[in-house]
Amino acid sequence: MINRILLGFCCLFLFACNPSKKIKSISPTPTPEVEAPYQFPYSINQPNQSFKLPKILEEISGLGFCPNDKSLCAIQDENGLYFKINTTNGKVTTEKKFYKDGDYEGIEMVGDKTYIVKSTGTIYEVTDLEKETPTVNKYKSFLNKKHNVEGLAYDSETNHLVLACKGHAADTDSTKKARSFYYFNLDTKEMRGEPLFYFHKEQVMKFIETSVPEENRHLFKVMDPGADEFKLGPSGIAIHPITKNYYVISSKSKVLIVCNQKGELVHFEKLDKKVHFQPEGIVFEPSGTLYISTEADKQEAAFIYKFEMNSKN
Repeated sequence: MINRILLGFCCLFLFACNPSKKIKSISPTPTPEVEAPYQFPYSINQPNQSFKLPKILEEISGLGFCPNDKSLCAIQDENGLYFKINTTNGKVTTEKKFYKDGDYEGIEMVGDKTYIVKSTGTIYEVTDLEKETPTVNKYKSFLNKKHNVEGLAYDSETNHLVLACKGHAADTDSTKKARSFYYFNLDTKEMRGEPLFYFHKEQVMKFIETSVPEENRHLFKVMDPGADEFKLGPSGIAIHPITKNYYVISSKSKVLIVCNQKGELVHFEKLDKKVHFQPEGIVFEPSGTLYISTEADKQEAAFIYKFEMNSKN
C-alpha cells in the first residue's frame, strides 16, 4: 500500500516537472469589430457663417487656404486676379494682378508659392505676390480644354497637386460616362500619365442604389438622364485634413461626393440649390473647418459659406 502511494507521488512530481506537459492558457476568441456607419461631419446646407462677396468676385471659381495668416485666397474665372479674404468677416483684404486674363479654375498655397490651374490644365506657379510684378512659371501637360479642369487640391503627404476634370475623360473607352482626376508632382513638375482615379457612371449609380438610404436615392437620380450621358461635373476638390478623404463638389446636379484616397465612394450629400447656387470652390482649414464658394446667380450675389465640424464627430 505504501509503495503504491509513493509511486503515485512520484508520477505527480514527474508530470509537474515536465514542461511539455504544462497546460497552456487559452485566450478568449476576440469579438469581431463592426465598422460604424459613416457619419458626415457637416450640416452642408446650414452654414455657420455666410460671407457675401463684392461684385468683382461674382464668378469666384477657386478657394485656397493661407496658413501663414489663416485667410482664404481666391480667384475668379475671367481675370488674372488674386484675392485674400478674411475668414472672420469675409472682407477682401488683398486684390492683386498675378497674370493676364484667362479661365482660371483652382488655387492652392504650398509654402511660399501659390498654384493656380487653368481649365486647359496649365498650372501657374506664382511667387513674390507682394511685389508689383509677381514671378510666374507655367507648366503644361497632355491635359487640354477637352478635359476641362475645374478643381485643384494639395496632397501634403505626397507633395502632389490633384486636378479634377469636369469634361469627358478622353483617355477612356467611355468618354461620356467617366470623370477623371490627375496628379501633378511638385518635385518633378510633371503630370502623372495615368489618372489617379475615375468616377464612372455605373460605379456612382450602383453606390447610390446600394449605399444611400432609400428615402434619399431620388435626390441623386438627376445624375443619370439616360443613354450615355452622365450629369456629373466636378467643379471643386479638397482633401480633408483629418480623414484624408477627397471632397468633390459638382455644380451640375448639385452634389457633394466623399471618396477615399483610392477613389472608392464613401458618401453623397445633396446640395440645396437655394444655398449653393453654383458651387465652384472648396477648401479646409487644418482644424477641419470647411469653406465652399458659390458663384452669383441672377437674384443673389456670390457667397462663401463656412461650416464647422459637428461636435458629435
